[in-house]
Amino acid sequence: MFDRHAHARLLRLARGFPVVVLTGPRQSGKTTLARAAFPSHAYLSLEDPDVRERVAADPRGLLMSRHRGGLLIDEVQRVPALLSYLQTALDAGSAMGRVVLTGSQNLLLSAAVSQSLAGRAAYLELLPLAYAEAPSVFDALSLDEWLVAGAYPALFDRDVAHADWHASYIATYVERDVRQLSRIADLAFSARRAALPADAT
Repeated sequence: MFDRHAHARLLRLARGFPVVVLTGPRQSGKTTLARAAFPSHAYLSLEDPDVRERVAADPRGLLMSRHRGGLLIDEVQRVPALLSYLQTALDAGSAMGRVVLTGSQNLLLSAAVSQSLAGRAAYLELLPLAYAEAPSVFDALSLDEWLVAGAYPALFDRDVAHADWHASYIATYVERDVRQLSRIADLAFSARRAALPADAT
């Protein structure tokens, strides 16, 4: 694991807010950083379909059973309704840093958190590696190689061609996220259209 500069700030925010929201691009190292910073928190990944289904079916039960000991929820934007239940749990009293949320779709996550957890949550954005976080890695590359390769951690902790990794990243994450955002935009448009008088459509 790379020594991320955001680690110290993440811990500092957790001392002053009940909820810390860690956002950033996919594969920037959010889950690795959060699990290292909060090893005693119960961990749930909403990327897993079975976990997502259980959480969506009983969000209140999840929070009541696991929230007290600290909870780390990965990709929380997959079940946005959970945030409303989290607000109720926090209103009942909660220690600082008790809940850590990660998410990759910043536009959706920021809107949901702002609505449900205003004043209770701190934000931290984690970007790919900075030079100071992995100088030995970047010093081995020329400037042109660095610009082509990028700075995602996965590029440097496995034996993979940079072009292959980027192609997979776009196909796996970017295209999927764009489709999800497009579906939400279509739903919003449909809702506005349905609300118009019949003669206006």
